[in-house]
Amino acid sequence: MSYMNDTQRVELSLPVHVMLSVLICGANCAEPRVQDKAAWDAFNERLATDQKFAESHKTFQRTKLLLIKACNEAIAGVYPEKKQMSLLRRIERVHMDMVEPYVKDDNPDPRKIGIIAFYLLQHLVDTGTLIVPEDSSFGKALEHMLPALSPWEGSTEKEIQDYEHLNRSARKQVRRIMQHLQAEGYYRGLSLPDYQEKAAA
Repeated sequence: MSYMNDTQRVELSLPVHVMLSVLICGANCAEPRVQDKAAWDAFNERLATDQKFAESHKTFQRTKLLLIKACNEAIAGVYPEKKQMSLLRRIERVHMDMVEPYVKDDNPDPRKIGIIAFYLLQHLVDTGTLIVPEDSSFGKALEHMLPALSPWEGSTEKEIQDYEHLNRSARKQVRRIMQHLQAEGYYRGLSLPDYQEKAAA
């Protein structure tokens, strides 16, 4: 890998970190995020009795491990541990600053953040800023994640309409997010995505 400065490593890691947070917050087969015995008992009971849920949970676990591995690849072994932790905190700050407007509600929809992250990732790939080989950790994780960000077979008409509304709204936000990131010193010189104009056409 050619030399990269800290800013470039943040740029490389940011899409992976966002996708990891979307997975953890949005997967309905994830472990409970609260230390509540009733919630864990219900989760374990469903895991033991619902085969489809159990299979989804295994996919969730595999995808989570792949994304964690991908998160570490840009900085693992490059810096001393203290510097590595400092850079991880910087990535997390940029990540949280980016998604903060979309998690203000009491019950934010992680699908919207996921779709926003997808369009941001698509723009980075389309412009050659980021390369995601299919056999990379991130590439393998996306194979599992991307179908979950689209309407699934058997969706009702209302669910499809809700998805289309989310999709249009997400596309409009990507340009604003890129402008914000560039103002913070990231992805400078990169053309802005034109999803907003396409959505309005």
